[in-house]
Amino acid sequence: MRSSRWYIALILVLTICGIIYSNDLIFHADFEDSIDAVVAMGNAKGYYMGNDSPVFVPGKSGKGLLTGKYKQFVKYDAENNINSDEGTLTFWVKAHEGVKWHQNDNYNVAFFSASSETAACVIG
Repeated sequence: MRSSRWYIALILVLTICGIIYSNDLIFHADFEDSIDAVVAMGNAKGYYMGNDSPVFVPGKSGKGLLTGKYKQFVKYDAENNINSDEGTLTFWVKAHEGVKWHQNDNYNVAFFSASSETAACVIG
């Protein structure tokens, strides 16, 4: 029984990995040491908007982009990188030590935004 659970878990992991890295993947920015996408059906170039340089820190899997300052974000061309009809978006978010997520400060926090009018997607 124990070995069959292990095989089921392994098959599940391999299936998920196969789905994530299948030919259906149209955009992936891993933020290992660059804001440019490692997989892109459109323009892979990331445009950093901020007064400083991008900072990469240890993340859930590999590295991640440290963001959160006012008007600090990464922008990508959406054309061919986002399917406006369907798709799945996955990312990890981790707050800085001491951040209060439900603080009543009257600010709006956006982690992702996409617009067909400007053909851009924003992460930040």
